[in-house]
Amino acid sequence: MMLPPARSRFPLPVAARRAVRVVHADEIRGIDDFYERFAHEPLVVRGIWPPGHPARELSLADVQAGLGSRPLDVWDTRRQDYLAVPLGAFFEAFARGSPADGSGWNIVDHHIVDTPLAPFAAPPPFLRRNWFVGAPVSWDGMERSVVLTPAGRFSPLHLDSYGMQGWMALVAGRKTWEFLSPAETRAAWLGEERRFFDARTDDPARVPGLATATAYTATLEAGELLFFPGGWAHQVDTDEASHGFGGSLLNEHQVEAHVRGWLWEREQGVAGDLDLRAALERMPAERVHTPGGRANLTAALRACAEWEARAGGAG
Repeated sequence: MMLPPARSRFPLPVAARRAVRVVHADEIRGIDDFYERFAHEPLVVRGIWPPGHPARELSLADVQAGLGSRPLDVWDTRRQDYLAVPLGAFFEAFARGSPADGSGWNIVDHHIVDTPLAPFAAPPPFLRRNWFVGAPVSWDGMERSVVLTPAGRFSPLHLDSYGMQGWMALVAGRKTWEFLSPAETRAAWLGEERRFFDARTDDPARVPGLATATAYTATLEAGELLFFPGGWAHQVDTDEASHGFGGSLLNEHQVEAHVRGWLWEREQGVAGDLDLRAALERMPAERVHTPGGRANLTAALRACAEWEARAGGAG
């Protein structure tokens, strides 16, 4: 199913827009089927929570109670960094609901694997092959987070950590997304500033490569899940105050795309703390489930070795 292309308040300066594909969860027959038929582009999945599922009725007060008393990890748009914000202070600002409050607090993306909210945020079955969980990576917190965004907030174009796959399921609210494929993402990178083009403030003349690009767009409603593959840059416009859950994935199906995104980040000097190559070299054989997955892992490690050889020669 295809819907008309959605449009952000701050659209990317592209030549065309293409609506993200929409499917029902019943159409997906397991993990391998998902990656074979659906996961090559962003995707909206409906019907992820059947009638009676507790996540459908999870109120904002329930979320606040389930988070306990620890500070929240909040992205601050003014500092371009995460802040630890007292729980009560954030929810007071969230209730005011206006970006004019001056806080700069844009979005909560807070890991919840060790909180009472974790069972509500379990990834759907087709997203449960995740190398972040358990050894050798052992970044279990990446699997599921609570996501809270006041109305009117805007997250400019970015890649998730290490260019990983990601998903978000909304309990309430509405968000509009615009995506660029990996082939067109670099056209939006402002290398001298080590950041992506910001559609709110930057002159489109700075990114002439986007003049022939296509943006994939979707408006995500309550009860729906959005998935995006590794290496897809995206910007998000929050139309209504929203809360829900999300997570990041690393697995055999798109590991080469993950690695290429990570190597590109290293070239730009913005790579994070994870040594992805070292983690993949230690990946136990039993965590790779398909012959194609083993080939993908081999290709990813080869790409790392070739990049290291080039980088060493350049030095």
